[in-house]
Amino acid sequence: MGHIYMLAVFLVSSSLLLMQQVAVGDRSESFDCTTRRDGFYVDPEDNHYFWRCFGGNAFNFTCPANLVFNEAIERCDWDNTGFCKGKADGNYVYPNNPHQYYSCFQDATHIMSCPGNLVYDPLKDQCDWATPQV
Repeated sequence: MGHIYMLAVFLVSSSLLLMQQVAVGDRSESFDCTTRRDGFYVDPEDNHYFWRCFGGNAFNFTCPANLVFNEAIERCDWDNTGFCKGKADGNYVYPNNPHQYYSCFQDATHIMSCPGNLVYDPLKDQCDWATPQV
């Protein structure tokens, strides 16, 4: 019975891990694990993605919305890059993506996403439909 239980745990764990893996275009050729130790590594181009090196093979994953990969703790975490350090609590424009914005609270930086096709409007301090360009 012990072997069957261990097999069941392995299969469930493997299934959950596979469900988290995300194919992101042709990213598999952009990260080389042949010279790296087995482990987790942040994607050098986008910290919303990370890599699992195992036996010289590269497997890419994506963090849930609003999180980035933190190599120090080997998991997805809030982005505490220091953007909000010394800033008043509130929301700020995120320059890399109009569909996201910084939310600052007690010096902690959180990158938030607007729902659907909405964009962050700093004048209204909320997500809204994009204004057409004239």
